[in-house]
Amino acid sequence: MWSWLIPIGLAAWMASNVVRGRQRRPKTQRIHLEDLNDDVLRAIFSKLHPIDRIIASSVSRRIRTTLVPDIFWSVQWQPPNQSLPSKNLLPYVRTFKLSGNLHDKRQYTTLVNHTTHEAIVAQLNNALPQLTLLSTFILGSFMLGGLSSEIMKILTRLPTLQRLTLDASWLNDSPFILNPGDCATTLKFIQYTTTYLTRSSDHGVIRRSPRKLQIEASNMRHLLAGCHSTLEGIVLPGELLIRAVDISLQWTALRELVVIGLWPEDVDTTFQDGRSQMLQVLEALPNLYLIRLGILAQINDPQDRTNIIGLTHAPPHHPASFLRNLRIFKLSSPTEDEQILAFLPSSLECLAFPRYPIERMLDTRTVFPPCSRLVDILNRGHFPSLETLDLIYVVSSMADVEAEGAFVSSLPSKHPNLYFLSIQRLWNHHLPELEDHWEPVPKFRTLLSRLKRLRQFKFNASVPERFGRFPFSGLLEDYHEHIDRLEVLACAITSECPWLEDIAMYRELGSNVLLYWSYWDMVVDDDGTPRLQRRQHPIPRSSAPRKHYQVV
Repeated sequence: MWSWLIPIGLAAWMASNVVRGRQRRPKTQRIHLEDLNDDVLRAIFSKLHPIDRIIASSVSRRIRTTLVPDIFWSVQWQPPNQSLPSKNLLPYVRTFKLSGNLHDKRQYTTLVNHTTHEAIVAQLNNALPQLTLLSTFILGSFMLGGLSSEIMKILTRLPTLQRLTLDASWLNDSPFILNPGDCATTLKFIQYTTTYLTRSSDHGVIRRSPRKLQIEASNMRHLLAGCHSTLEGIVLPGELLIRAVDISLQWTALRELVVIGLWPEDVDTTFQDGRSQMLQVLEALPNLYLIRLGILAQINDPQDRTNIIGLTHAPPHHPASFLRNLRIFKLSSPTEDEQILAFLPSSLECLAFPRYPIERMLDTRTVFPPCSRLVDILNRGHFPSLETLDLIYVVSSMADVEAEGAFVSSLPSKHPNLYFLSIQRLWNHHLPELEDHWEPVPKFRTLLSRLKRLRQFKFNASVPERFGRFPFSGLLEDYHEHIDRLEVLACAITSECPWLEDIAMYRELGSNVLLYWSYWDMVVDDDGTPRLQRRQHPIPRSSAPRKHYQVV
């Protein structure tokens, strides 16, 4: 029938066109990994661990060439056991670490140290033109003698250098002495990591000898003064702070001050104008954004020497303008006489009295304030904008019990914007009169229900059954029973706070005190009911996820 409607020739022509079209249809082009451009390749491999990136670079020359900037952005040179990295790689280096050798002390003896140091300086000088992107220089801890003027001269010729980390100290028998004329740089961050000294016999904390203190402080003073107009952040040992910061200079760029170690001894013990020398240093740094003072006192240190502003000290010269840009303030173990909070700006966003040191150290005095005293300290300041609060206190009397109740009740009205809250209450379970007052659920459940912006809560409940006992040694049955007990507490405390993101409960396991926390995340079931879910990998999150606080 169709044969007379459609000519046979036309049908054949149509069929041949269909077959020919199918034969001519281009095949889908296969794109290989190596065909991707450099930016895409680097984005893909950026998800890998650095070691895995190195392994991937051995697959082909194309991938190796692409990943060179990501693999060699940080290098370590350990002379004389290693040669300097190839000049072809130096243009990619952003972090350079000059490291000594712990197991080979020959190059550090009196006879050959000078020659070795000259060789290091000569090689660094030759490498200087290729270090076009270098931003961080680290002097390793086994470079005996510390930073020298010769190496400092090289660093001054690196216009891109921003950060200097000194793991090596000037505490050995033959330290290098810096020439102030060789220290003019445009550095933004300086970190000196030798926080305190310990005795070899019992690891008790000791102070630096007067001679070593003078050399260290002088070198650090020259180093800081040479870049005072550009310096944005410093990390210093506590003993050096007063001597290393020249308060006659204008520190207009400095925003971050981190001090770790022992409280500094005053250079001038007469307090001629009534202010402590710690306060004089802080007044010379008017634009500070962050202050973190992880400093502790020795047993024999006078009480009034461990205050920034004590009862016997004069206040700041200009209280109205004192640290007006400060947003983060952390001070370990404040004494009950500390008055600094009365002069901090009301715009403070983070206040912390953290535990330092984390573990007890011989010959040091670490005092956790009773809750009643801590409340007195806190009442000296007014911080309605506070978003982060980190506290530790002792409850060892009925006065402390009453103070805790009043403090918890007043917290939402005083600090309604809290985003992160950490409370460690160290309860004295030896006292029978406190036995009926330990229960934390009612007061803290009410507290959390009133903090509408709270997202993260860390809590040490100080449960009675663990009082005075050693940390758990392993994941045995008694440990799991304890975690179940903490989970019941956590669920009860957070039952009226569904907006919380996570809660951490204090528990002691193993020897790493920094990991003494178990975490639960707030999740929502299919029916919309919020509940806590134990985190399998207890990694803490940032206490200020909405803002970036750069801590050097």
